[in-house]
Amino acid sequence: MKRLIFLLPASLLANVPQGYDSTNDLRALSTISSNISVIQTALNKAIAKLQDCDKANQANIKEIGKTSDAIAAAAKSFDDVVKLANQASDLVDDMTKRSA
Repeated sequence: MKRLIFLLPASLLANVPQGYDSTNDLRALSTISSNISVIQTALNKAIAKLQDCDKANQANIKEIGKTSDAIAAAAKSFDDVVKLANQASDLVDDMTKRSA
């Protein structure tokens, strides 16, 4: 075994920590965990806001549909009025021809 140690390059042994202190790593991991919690809370709030927006959009889509239906009904009513006006005009023309 002694012979193997002498065969190892000194650069391999130079990077081995002599005394490892995990306090800094634990502190860093605690900070990372805390940051993940903050990010998770922010994402949950953002998702809730998006869901609220989606509900509002769905309600708006329904209202737009109702408005579109009302516009179509009004257009049909105007078409009916024009049709009746044309019939009245034709009737007046017929009456004018008969009286002449």
